[in-house]
Amino acid sequence: MCKKNLNCLINIYLSMIKILVGCGKNKNVMESCESFSKINDLKITLTDSEEYFINSYKNNEYNGYIRGSLSSSSILSKIKELNSFPLNRATYISNIFNNNEDNNISSNINSNINNDSNSINTGFNDSHEFLLCPVGIDEGETIKDKIEFIKSTIDFWNKLSKTPKIAILSGGRKEDFGRSDKVDKTLNEAETLCNDVSIKFNSSIGSVKNYGILIEKAIADKNNVIFAPNGIIGNVIFRTLVLVNNWNSYGALALSSDKIFIDTSRDQSIKGYQRSIEFAYFLAKRI
Repeated sequence: MCKKNLNCLINIYLSMIKILVGCGKNKNVMESCESFSKINDLKITLTDSEEYFINSYKNNEYNGYIRGSLSSSSILSKIKELNSFPLNRATYISNIFNNNEDNNISSNINSNINNDSNSINTGFNDSHEFLLCPVGIDEGETIKDKIEFIKSTIDFWNKLSKTPKIAILSGGRKEDFGRSDKVDKTLNEAETLCNDVSIKFNSSIGSVKNYGILIEKAIADKNNVIFAPNGIIGNVIFRTLVLVNNWNSYGALALSSDKIFIDTSRDQSIKGYQRSIEFAYFLAKRI
């Protein structure tokens, strides 16, 4: 092999996006990875070892990490220890207004391959999209936590040269105040959070609005951050939209991590894992 060709191969290898995907009992993740075999600048490594996954994350050996079907409790707890702060996971959802697969961002892998460059044509800019958060049941518990969480969503959109438009949710409408102490607490927190975000991040956002309990209006107004009252409610919203109603989720991105880590369900479908890999690939090339 001539030196020129050797250098070309070396450059191709160095420019490749390397993604590590965990594979546990659910083998759908294996089939999802096979769909990317024609992508010249993407190398996917599967592992069934939690230890290898964590060590690789710690040593920064890959461009992106997807939990896949490995154990949630084990992987997440160890990554939290390495980061020394909450992961602040936000689920990326896109193109939710049309369930016709042909109109989804990643309707199928073959349609997302650019034949000229053999790279994925993501199309993440072509439809309504939003981050749903918090979705970790132990995340976003205090006002301070929530402000830091929202800051991380703002940073995410700014890195992609997009304007954050934030919807704050609570446990009721404003006129519901006084009906329940629990509801009142969420109403007060939503109002405080909305005011604080407006003051602290005014120059970095397009808008922030308190929508009360009206999530349907928050989505219809095309906000790209939907912020739930807490992680438990956020998790229930995620399960309702994605697992019950089949809206397209690309996985839960750990916004506070300096690495690309995407959390996925152990019970995800093949297409669900495919979307998470596309998301990691997209972020690795853009951020």
